Amino acid sequence: MSGTQAVGADRVRNETLDQQPVVRLSLANGDTVVIALHGAQVLSWSTSSAGEHLFLSPRAVRDGKAAIRGGVPICFPQFNQRGPLAKHGFARNLPWRLESTAQTAGDAEAIFLLQDDARTRDWWPHGFEARLIVQLAPGSLCMTLDLFNSGVDAWSFTGRCTAICG
Repeated sequence: MSGTQAVGADRVRNETLDQQPVVRLSLANGDTVVIALHGAQVLSWSTSSAGEHLFLSPRAVRDGKAAIRGGVPICFPQFNQRGPLAKHGFARNLPWRLESTAQTAGDAEAIFLLQDDARTRDWWPHGFEARLIVQLAPGSLCMTLDLFNSGVDAWSFTGRCTAICG
């Protein structure tokens, strides 16, 4: 990776992977997780004891437009083809923003944010905020997808974020 910029104490770093922005969380024991801003997709989780835990296809296109093949994608507001939207919804094909980071002596956390805008309302006419919370601790990765209805109409979804905790 290149284009490294430390965010704090070298545990949270803004980097580039194939010219696309990513965030790397690292621990003193060598454990790391890499998250693309495109789709807030976890691309890599590696522990010092077991190495890489996730598959990332060698055919994965990382152009900032197409969904990335492999890792842990965020499928929202629709999973698969269980509705009128494009397969797996739009969240995995949009840029997310790094909202905040936190660190303690033994772990690191990053929170990514996607909010509705004119483009998302063209596809799905609802107000929302989606937050992906990625927490890295020794030997453990935990991901939580929080969804908030910021509009006035009720909505439902068939999204998915496979939680990895352990």
